[in-house]
Amino acid sequence: MRKWLNNGFLFTAFSPEEREKILLSNVKNPKKDTLDYIFLLCYDEAEEYFLFEERGTLTTQYARLQGAWFLDEDCEDYNKGLWWLRYCGESYEKIEGKYAYISCVNFDGYIEHMAEDVTGTNCCIRPAFWLTTD
Repeated sequence: MRKWLNNGFLFTAFSPEEREKILLSNVKNPKKDTLDYIFLLCYDEAEEYFLFEERGTLTTQYARLQGAWFLDEDCEDYNKGLWWLRYCGESYEKIEGKYAYISCVNFDGYIEHMAEDVTGTNCCIRPAFWLTTD
């Protein structure tokens, strides 16, 4: 995932001018910190940067065509789906990485711990990055 986010996605989704504004970030992880331009949020970051009701997000048509799960009922959460997190957060740091499952944010904003198979396609990717405003 990291390789795709920082290569394929970065160079496809952003113009050269936009890429120049994306900062290389020290991404904290339980096992080993990394330097990445694009990354997934962890549990603690998702809670810090989004209010509960803002965490649920709409899926794109592209994601749905790739197999992403989405709520297809006629309701206020129509087309909202799941998105992966980098890891579960402080309380789960010691066990994260030992399982073939990853945490995700549900359509309603609730964070599920180790809920999705890492090889599955149900969850979407919600890329994060730090941007310079200069």
